[in-house]
Amino acid sequence: MQISHSTSRAAVRRKARAASVLAVLALGACGGGSSDVASTSDDAVVALSAVSGEALPTFHMAPVDISDPSTLPGDADTVRSETVLPAMEGLNTARLLPETVAADAVVARRLAAEADPATLSAHAASVVTVYTPAQIRAAYKLPAVTASGVVSTAAARAALGAGQTIYIVDAYHNPNAFSDLNTYSAKLNLPGCTSLAIAATASLPLAAPSTSAGCTFGVVYAGASTGRVATAPAYNASWAAEIAMDVESAHAIAPLARIILVEATSASLSALGNAIRVANAMGSGVVSMSFGASEGSWTASVDSLFSTTGMQYTASTGDSGAAVNWPAVSTKVLATGGTSLSYNGSTRTETVWSGTGGGSSAYTAVPTYQKALSSSITKRRVADVAIDSDPYTGQYIGITVPGASFGFMAGGGTSIAAPEWAGLLAVASAQRAVASLPVLTSVHNALYLSVLPSATSYAASFLDVTSGANGTCTACFAATGYDTSTGLGSPNGTALLGYLAAIKQ
Repeated sequence: MQISHSTSRAAVRRKARAASVLAVLALGACGGGSSDVASTSDDAVVALSAVSGEALPTFHMAPVDISDPSTLPGDADTVRSETVLPAMEGLNTARLLPETVAADAVVARRLAAEADPATLSAHAASVVTVYTPAQIRAAYKLPAVTASGVVSTAAARAALGAGQTIYIVDAYHNPNAFSDLNTYSAKLNLPGCTSLAIAATASLPLAAPSTSAGCTFGVVYAGASTGRVATAPAYNASWAAEIAMDVESAHAIAPLARIILVEATSASLSALGNAIRVANAMGSGVVSMSFGASEGSWTASVDSLFSTTGMQYTASTGDSGAAVNWPAVSTKVLATGGTSLSYNGSTRTETVWSGTGGGSSAYTAVPTYQKALSSSITKRRVADVAIDSDPYTGQYIGITVPGASFGFMAGGGTSIAAPEWAGLLAVASAQRAVASLPVLTSVHNALYLSVLPSATSYAASFLDVTSGANGTCTACFAATGYDTSTGLGSPNGTALLGYLAAIKQ
C-alpha cells in the first residue's frame, strides 16, 4: 500500500493532540506515569490520527480476462498461461479492478478480431502465468490438501493451521467476502468454511478455535477510533478486491485456520490502527496487514499496536519498488516482500519482483536480530522474507463485483505476501501447540538468530533469491543471503515449519 497525503486545519489539530499524547508517554517512560497495554495502544491510535492522508490498496491484478480453472480441460496440475491482448498491453496493474479488466477485454477482443493477422503475429505478446493454491502449495513445499480437509491425525491437521486464528485487517467493506471464499474454495479444491457470527457486543477475547473443527469465517467492524460497531463500513471497490485477495490467500496456505476479517470504517491510519487494536483484543493469532504508509519519525511511537502477548504480525513491504513503509518497518512486524515465481510442477526458481518494496529505514534503529547481518547496519532493514507477488506470475483470486457474477483474476502485489506468510505462521503455531510449545515470542529471533546462522537450516528452510532488483540503487539488487528486496528469501515450507515448530524460546 501507499498513502495519499493532504493537509487541513483538522490534521493540524490532530497533530497537536498526538504531540500531547507522546509527551505523556515520554513522562511515563521517565517514571512520571504508567499505562497498561490497552491504554498505550489507545495512545498509538491517537498518534496515528496526526498522520494525514489515507492508506490506498495497491494490490496488483494482471490485465487479462482469466478463465475459470475448474472448467479448463486437461490435467489440474498443469500451470496455466494467459496471453495479454494487444490493446491491454501496458495497463497499470496497481489497483486494476476486475470490472475494468472485463470492460477493457471486450474492446480488446473486438480490436484483435478486426486487426490485420500479420500485425497480430508480429506483436510480441506478454504472457501471464497464474497458479492455483495447489500449485503454490507444491512450489513452496507444503502438503497437498483436499476439498474435504479431512485428515486423520492432530499433526496433519496442524499442518493445515487447525486451531489457529488469522486476523485480516483491511478498510471498508466487502459484502461478498464469505461467499466468494467458499466459491473460490469449491472451484480450487480447498476446504470450505462455515460462518461465525461475532456480535459487536461479544465478550473478548473469543474462545480459541477447535483443533478438530474445520475452517470458520467471521467479520468484525471496527469503529473509527475505538471499539467495535454493529454497522458495516461503506463499500469500496478497491478495498473489496484487496479483502478478497487477503482472505483467499490466507486460506490457501492455512485452510483449516479460523479467519476473522476486521474491517476498518475508513482507510485513515487511525481507523486501521483501531482495527489492529480490535484484532489484538480478540485472542492470540496472526494479524495480516496488506497496507502501509511511508515511514516517518512517528512510527516508533505506535509500536504498542504490535506488542500483544500471543500475537504475531505480518505486513506487506509495498508495491512501488524500493521504499520503506509502515507497518512493515516496525521491528515487531514480519515484513513480507515479493518475488517473480517460475514453477513447472517440479522445479521452482524466483527472482526479485521489480515492484516489491524494501530498503533501509531512515528512522528505526537496527533491531538486535539484524545486527549480525553486518557491522555497518545502523537502521532496520526490510523485507524480512518474501513470496510470489508478481501479477504476471500471479495467483488465482476470485471476486464478485456487485451487479456481476463471480470471476477470477490473476492477483499479485506484496499484498498477497502478507496473508500467505500469516498462514505459514499460523501453521507453525498449530504445530507448536501439538508439541506443547507456546507461540513464538519473536518470529524474527527464530529466523535471524536460529535458522539463518546455520548454513544447513537456512538452505533447507529458504530459497535464497539472488537475481533481480526493485530499483537502481546499489542495495536494490538481490544478493546471496539477506537482501532488502526479498529478505532471507522465500519459504521451503515443510523444512522451515519444522524448525519453527521446534525452537525453544
